[in-house]
Amino acid sequence: MNAWWQARQPRERVLLTVMTIALVGAVVWWSLLAPLTERGQQLRAQRAAAAADVAWMREAAARLAAAGPTAAAADAAAAGLDPLVAAQQAAGTAEIPATAVRLTVGQDGRLEASFSAVPFSALLHWTELMTERTGLQLNAFSARAAAPGLVEANVALTGASD
Repeated sequence: MNAWWQARQPRERVLLTVMTIALVGAVVWWSLLAPLTERGQQLRAQRAAAAADVAWMREAAARLAAAGPTAAAADAAAAGLDPLVAAQQAAGTAEIPATAVRLTVGQDGRLEASFSAVPFSALLHWTELMTERTGLQLNAFSARAAAPGLVEANVALTGASD
């Protein structure tokens, strides 16, 4: 190889050196730097979308909390509708599978629901149905992304006087 190199004219050596450097640079760019740059742009876009989702979730939770009980909720509360039954019915109406929700009612009447991998829109629909049908008010709401379009959430509903 050394003999071959020495047999080249100085002008050819310079040309071959420049071409080798350009070829190595192109390989490094297209195999390493371009994919990393593209992935960085994708992650920035995902982060911006997630921040927008969180802002919307907070706004929706505040609207739900501010809405308070409706006339239908007062009627349901007066009729003594069992919160667990109402929660199961609301889950069915919101098309949330029974396996995706775990419900508990405390002695103080606080209804706590844990959801796993449910569409966020279905979760909001369930929450709206519960506040309308039972007279319970949203007390706590937390959600995090489980997969694209799906969330894992914890919701707590309490009576109007709690």
